[in-house]
Amino acid sequence: MSESSSDIQSTMQEHRVFPPSAEFSAAAQIKTKAEYEALYRQSMEQPEVFWAEAASELEWFAPWTQVLAGEMGSA
Repeated sequence: MSESSSDIQSTMQEHRVFPPSAEFSAAAQIKTKAEYEALYRQSMEQPEVFWAEAASELEWFAPWTQVLAGEMGSA
């Protein structure tokens, strides 16, 4: 075998994009890439708001009173 490791490595990179169908996107929880990016930004810039909204989608035995205890790196 005379192939170099760079030849093998180059075949492991995938750059094609396969956009979802309109029907799939319409049924998705997050419908667009822009919506995803906005949610990601909010999760980084306003983590308590982001997680409070996520937690509000769940059923709780008792309402929670605190979203985050400590700093984000150790929460």
